[in-house]
Amino acid sequence: MLTFKFQRNWDVDIAPTPFNENSYGHVGVHPNVIDSSYYGFENPNPAVAYSLSCAANCNAIGDLGGGIKVGTWTLKPGTSMSFNYFYGINNARQDSDTLTAQMFLADSDYNILSQSMDGGQYPLHGANSTAIGFNSAVPEPASWALMIVGFGMVGAAARRRQFAISA
Repeated sequence: MLTFKFQRNWDVDIAPTPFNENSYGHVGVHPNVIDSSYYGFENPNPAVAYSLSCAANCNAIGDLGGGIKVGTWTLKPGTSMSFNYFYGINNARQDSDTLTAQMFLADSDYNILSQSMDGGQYPLHGANSTAIGFNSAVPEPASWALMIVGFGMVGAAARRRQFAISA
């Protein structure tokens, strides 16, 4: 059996105000996110707590970035699991709220965003923005297959019972 935590940190320098970004996280908790940070140079060891936590919301200015720490998960022998980290960069003339919406449409359900400071601090918008996001563990294909077979068996049993009652 293997128990683990996983984290991803990133540093971004966003034009036209590199080394002076506005990083922020939206209010809310996620069942699989242990902590998040608005600083891209956090300790890379997942066992060490973030020093600049964004778990209870944040809105900071500086040479920042983001980080998301997930887990603790336990894998048993012969099993697997998956989860995804997302990275996003806005298109021209898009604000960070539009980027957030795109991240959620891509199934990212926890995001930390950074934007340029030319437009001011969030909720004002800069010209450019980036995001790091995370989504929950996705069941492995064998789990999906078992679930589908189970639904089929329940349906067949119900149909067989209905046929026996009507006969």
